[in-house]
Amino acid sequence: WGGKVTADDVDKPGTMALFGKNSWDDYTIYTKISSRDDDELGIVFRFQDANNYYRVSMNKQLGYLRLIKKVDGASHILGEIRHSYQTDRWYRFVIALSGSAIKVTMDNAPLFQLKDESLLYGKMGFYSWGNERSAFKDILVTPRESSNTKPYLASEKQPTEKAQTILVDLEDFSIVDDGDKNGPSSWAVTDGILNQSTNIWGGEISETNPAQPGTYAIYGDISLTDYEMNVALKSGDDDSIGVLFRYQDKNNYYRFSMNRQQNKRWLVKKVDGKVIVLAEFEGGYDVDVWYHITVKVMGNDISVFIDDILFADVQDKALGAGKIGMYCWGNEKSSFKQISLTPLSDVQSRPIRVTDPLTPYVSPQPDAVEEDKPPKEQTPASPLPGIPVIEAPTINVPNPIPPTIELPQSSEKATPEKKTEEIRRAEAIKQAEKNKIEAEKRSAEQQKLNEELLKEAKARREAQLKAIQESRQAEAKRAAEEMKRVEMEKAAAEQAAKEAALKQAEALKIAKAEKEAEKKQRAEEKELADKKKQDALENADILVTEDTPGDTLTDTVSEVNQDNYAIVDEGTQNAPSSWSATDKGMIQHSNIWGGSTAKDDLKKPGTYVIWGDNWTDYTLEAKLRSLDDDEIGLMFRYRDNKNYYRFSMNSQMAYRRLIKMVDGNAYVLAEDNFTYHRDRWYGLTIKAMGSSIQVYMDQLLIFNVTDTALSSGKIGLYCWANEHSEFNDISV
Repeated sequence: WGGKVTADDVDKPGTMALFGKNSWDDYTIYTKISSRDDDELGIVFRFQDANNYYRVSMNKQLGYLRLIKKVDGASHILGEIRHSYQTDRWYRFVIALSGSAIKVTMDNAPLFQLKDESLLYGKMGFYSWGNERSAFKDILVTPRESSNTKPYLASEKQPTEKAQTILVDLEDFSIVDDGDKNGPSSWAVTDGILNQSTNIWGGEISETNPAQPGTYAIYGDISLTDYEMNVALKSGDDDSIGVLFRYQDKNNYYRFSMNRQQNKRWLVKKVDGKVIVLAEFEGGYDVDVWYHITVKVMGNDISVFIDDILFADVQDKALGAGKIGMYCWGNEKSSFKQISLTPLSDVQSRPIRVTDPLTPYVSPQPDAVEEDKPPKEQTPASPLPGIPVIEAPTINVPNPIPPTIELPQSSEKATPEKKTEEIRRAEAIKQAEKNKIEAEKRSAEQQKLNEELLKEAKARREAQLKAIQESRQAEAKRAAEEMKRVEMEKAAAEQAAKEAALKQAEALKIAKAEKEAEKKQRAEEKELADKKKQDALENADILVTEDTPGDTLTDTVSEVNQDNYAIVDEGTQNAPSSWSATDKGMIQHSNIWGGSTAKDDLKKPGTYVIWGDNWTDYTLEAKLRSLDDDEIGLMFRYRDNKNYYRFSMNSQMAYRRLIKMVDGNAYVLAEDNFTYHRDRWYGLTIKAMGSSIQVYMDQLLIFNVTDTALSSGKIGLYCWANEHSEFNDISV
């Protein structure tokens, strides 16, 4: 909040959530507002900037409900009543705007009705001041046909304005992951840019097969038909990036995409899961360069432009409507911004909802401002108990709006210039009549199509209901048969258990007798051995050798448990380690480390767990995950703490590295630049066969070397300065 806390402070600067366009002039707002606080909340309309707007708001603590205007930074009260709202109660507001006329009602009771010409156009929004529990719902904005639209000639170009939306929240999109490898996707919006940062992909890698199912960020309404889509996109990777349009589901859409690695640009359609190429050219894209993509769809005509240069101009009638979307395949550095959608028709099919901010069409309403009831939606009752309702598709019948042409009336003698103007206006009227006839024809065709769609939807619904009934009957029959089978198996199992219990009791009796006999025999043998040992000691000299070699691990092993693994702490900082067993493996929670923090320090003494025997040729598999950003990895052919191989990766220092330790000296066998993602599982496979060593990550070969220094040894789990390292599904 800002300003003063007194009632005479009209300004009360707080926070506003805005929607719409500055060009909106006449419209009606339907919404409900509620508060659990006692300070101010309300609605702003005809908002042009922070210094020019109208606002209706109410304040429980100060006891008023007022309508104000703010023009050039100065606030003025247009109307005010004494009112203290009830907390936790929803109030329904309707604000109707027509020219200079403003009408405000609350719960169907009129509050303010006046005229003011200060602001005649602007966005709408919601307002809160000192109120930490403001709520707004059931939001509907119904624009009217503009009362002050400037007439234009049919020969002139009609002015248009792009319904551009600046991204502020990932919730604007529906995410669809169609690829089955390296998922899931990771979409996020930062500073108005939509980014995707995982390598998710599916299908096959082929220059002749552009199917390439990946991940999609979908937006809009499935009923959108003719529109222009604009987006700026760039890639820091070399795989596919592009846009989707007329998207209905993941088996039905159009797609334009570019692939740098394959040097291809494609326009394809996917219908019932089958991908068909509509246009294909050589040429990928430059890394980290923004490309402006424009897609225009009008009936069966499809045009795609790259930086305002035509790429493809085709005709296809497979898909007549659908949403828009952003697309990437195997591309972990995809970015999209400046997304906009522009209708390519004079037809406006439905009201704009604030929860659907990209939708550009609105339904024309009557000129009267008294209407304050939003359209109601009804859900048909299910014809059968327990069977879900299957709704028929919503069909919007367009209403053409021909341009209005006003001809001047004059008794003066016509000059050549006036005659020319009259001819132009007459031609405009003729063109307007032609447009009207064509619009009525399109409307009739659309009506016929709507009836066919409703008929098909009804047939599908009846078929689905019948299938549900048949499925339930079959399921009931299967359940009865299954119950009978279970009862029979239960009876047989009880009989078998009874017989097994008798046999087990007899076996236990025999085993007990054998155990007693064995125990007695061992006692007699021990007594005899002790006697012989005592006789030998009494008759022999004892020699104690100095410098007896000990186990190499003795100095560093802190614990050896009953499962025969050893925990080795070589690091001296933040020691000791903190290893513990999990259902599927091991986890380590200490930040223990040693040596140097320099990237070129190969040894990186930390902590590790050692298993196994002196194995030679084997394959080691495990899954690794880190919530820290330091070193984590696997060891193999481990002989002692001065002789082993080790693969590890470090997100902070951005590398993956395969080293060998021989007589305490470390050598790099292979290394590349790599930054692992926190809280993500990586599958590692290490194959050590003779002198051949291969390292795979997520089934992809990353290192392939030959080395003969160490031919056998144990395995180990390793981490350095990593206070959350996890190892699962370990196998040799």
